[in-house]
Amino acid sequence: YRLYPGGTPLAEVAAAPGALASLPLQAFSTRRSRELIRDTWGQQVLDVAPPIGIRNTDAMLMAVAQTTGTLIPADVTAERGRVIDAIADSHPYVHGKRVALAGDPDLVLGLLSFLLELGAEPTHILCTSGDADFEKAAYDLLGASEYGAHATVWTGRDAWHLRSLV
Repeated sequence: YRLYPGGTPLAEVAAAPGALASLPLQAFSTRRSRELIRDTWGQQVLDVAPPIGIRNTDAMLMAVAQTTGTLIPADVTAERGRVIDAIADSHPYVHGKRVALAGDPDLVLGLLSFLLELGAEPTHILCTSGDADFEKAAYDLLGASEYGAHATVWTGRDAWHLRSLV
């Protein structure tokens, strides 16, 4: 059993500085890596959120398509349609439900965006390692949706604090 069969050959890793662009999927967890890629390699960094949900996945696919000058494949577009159909089917189970989120900044923002797309109503967003930038990004997402109006963002707090809130 191989946990992750295949992988990137070392020669390709060594050639990474010559790539057209880089796509780090974690804005908060890869800040220093992004700086290295921009400043040392002189490479374009595609600043997109983790591809969780329709909006974030669309943004990632569009960024890659525009950077590479290619079209998004038809099978990916068809899959998107199936996901939207599944989202519509989930409406009675998710829409209007109150949720709390806790985790790393990038994962929390991706899930928050997706839950807002589903019509869930976040109440508490907790991120132990979140900073002022995270808090602003979370409130920006919440403010852009009618479902985020009553949420509070908590940074520097742990799961014990979340337990006291719910």
